[in-house]
Amino acid sequence: MLQHGAVRKQLQDQLLVWIKDKHPLKPGREIEQIFHMQLKGFISLSQSVDILSPLYAANDLEAIKSLFVDFARANSASYAKITYKDMSQLVLRYALQQHAAYLSPLLDLWNQQEVTQSGRISQAGFRALMGALGVEDRRVIALLRAADPENLQSVTFAGVVETAEGEGLLRRVSSG
Repeated sequence: MLQHGAVRKQLQDQLLVWIKDKHPLKPGREIEQIFHMQLKGFISLSQSVDILSPLYAANDLEAIKSLFVDFARANSASYAKITYKDMSQLVLRYALQQHAAYLSPLLDLWNQQEVTQSGRISQAGFRALMGALGVEDRRVIALLRAADPENLQSVTFAGVVETAEGEGLLRRVSSG
């Protein structure tokens, strides 16, 4: 599952790498000062692309650039710069949108089985959901044990997601 803190840390780590690349001769203390100033300051579109390019594919970068420009225009900010905090929020929002799109097919299958609004599906519902994902019956039994280790006779959405991710099922279902 997507971890907000992990995305923020990844961005900050990449910002630090970018600063070190831009200032290879500066001592560590100065790098840290630049880093902290950048966290509280502004960032240009080209800088954000430089920072994000090692983390995202070209099509993702284009989408993030579009979000950056739209945000800057909507907030009467200069087209060229927004705060680092706003940039990181845009990236996080994009990551959440992508994650939601990734989970959407699984959520649709979940909603077909989760009829009680309890936040759990029965073992039969789990079997039906896994069957809809193309998992063979004999494999479903082992997956059910993993998804319901305490044998509560039901599985949460998080349990279904973890199971599906562990089996590589989400890649298959989200790609068609």
